Amino acid sequence: MFAYLDEKGVDVEPICAKMKMSREDLTKPGNMLSLPDGLTVIQEVKVALNEPDPRIMYFIGRESTRLGSFGTLIDIGRKMGNTEKSVRFVPRFNRKFNDIFEMSAYNVTRDAGIVLVQYKDKPGYDTVWILDQDHWNEGIIAGIPLAWGLPYMSTETVLSRFTIEALFRAYDHRGYKLEKRGHRYLVEGSEIAMDVVLETEEVERSRDMLQIVGQTDKHRILTNMGAVDIEKVPVKERDRVPRGVMFTSDFPISDLWTIKENTVFGAPYSRINLKWQARRDLRTVVGEFILGERDGDKKLLEALENELTASKEKTYEIERLYWNLKGQFARERKLERIMTGGFAHEERNALTGALYQFQDIMDFEGGKTALELIRQESAAILKSVLAMQEDSGIPKHVIEQEIIPRFRRQSDTLKAMERKLENVGEGIRRALEITERIRAYSRMQDFQRGDERVDLEELLIQYKEIYSQRISESQIT
Repeated sequence: MFAYLDEKGVDVEPICAKMKMSREDLTKPGNMLSLPDGLTVIQEVKVALNEPDPRIMYFIGRESTRLGSFGTLIDIGRKMGNTEKSVRFVPRFNRKFNDIFEMSAYNVTRDAGIVLVQYKDKPGYDTVWILDQDHWNEGIIAGIPLAWGLPYMSTETVLSRFTIEALFRAYDHRGYKLEKRGHRYLVEGSEIAMDVVLETEEVERSRDMLQIVGQTDKHRILTNMGAVDIEKVPVKERDRVPRGVMFTSDFPISDLWTIKENTVFGAPYSRINLKWQARRDLRTVVGEFILGERDGDKKLLEALENELTASKEKTYEIERLYWNLKGQFARERKLERIMTGGFAHEERNALTGALYQFQDIMDFEGGKTALELIRQESAAILKSVLAMQEDSGIPKHVIEQEIIPRFRRQSDTLKAMERKLENVGEGIRRALEITERIRAYSRMQDFQRGDERVDLEELLIQYKEIYSQRISESQIT
């Protein structure tokens, strides 16, 4: 902020006197002001500029990169090679220098991205949340491309954590009178905004170079697109959905700021949509050079140097990705074997129990199956019926036509069931054998990565134990 005031020719001594600190102490790297002191500095800077508009903080923040206000922070940003990588680092930089809000980056590409600003819910913090901070954050990010001589970013805070009431309190000096009628907001009798229910969209959280490569990190975040008029939502559901106040048309709230249509205030957090000019690639610069659209070779040499730097960085990233993926594969392989062994153990227990039950059926009594015993009992009943035929006066043809066929069908059915059960038993034995092999596989020692040695002799012995029988059965010589 002081660098901006210096460039504008504004004396900073009154601010130092107000804070009872020297300029050196106020601007000393690593000297963190308390939150109330920080707010006082912001207010005094606006007084010094004779500009009460909170939007001025956007313009001050936007020039920070050009003015070198962050010192080594800008040097670190330049080392990253481009705007995309710097935006990915925004959350980490913020944690280093800020305690009042948390930032996160999503859907970052070579020329666009999203940054969320979530104000921390700590006791007393709500007293130091002011609209100026939204503008400051947006401006700081907008100035990042200046580190490479590129134009400012195009930024838009489409969701703001600050309420519409807080917005108009910050612009009291403009004399606006905000009126609320039901779920509509009016200024001078004209509707400017309405209460809405916010929708969400799926995005991917962006990682920086220091984070471990992992699976895609998908999230759902709030968006100002597709917001629904709250009057169209059932009353009983309104307290369970994210809400905000959306402007229904462009509103020039000051000379420095026009709030765009569909901008939402009173959201759970602030969202900044970003768009920037990506660095020109080597092919474009060479083409322009050949066509004579650029004089001299300075730009071409710069492009070649940039391409070399980018290639080195990409090589480093690929190498790092390779080792991360290799380590992750080794961990997942080990976990797979542990899980495989556990599942095989449980399956073996279940199959063994089933085999015991099957054996009980197949050796029910005296080495005979339960079905065979049923057949014997049926045959004995038939013999008894035949023996009682004459005494009971049952005609012989009735027994031959009605009783004997039924016993024969019963016997045939029992024989078929016995054959099926034998097949079931064979299947259980086969499954149990496979399960034992899976358990043996899970106990095999892991292959070692890098140049560590593997005991191949022990490994081959394990294979021999597992597959020797199958090899002999296949008659391989």
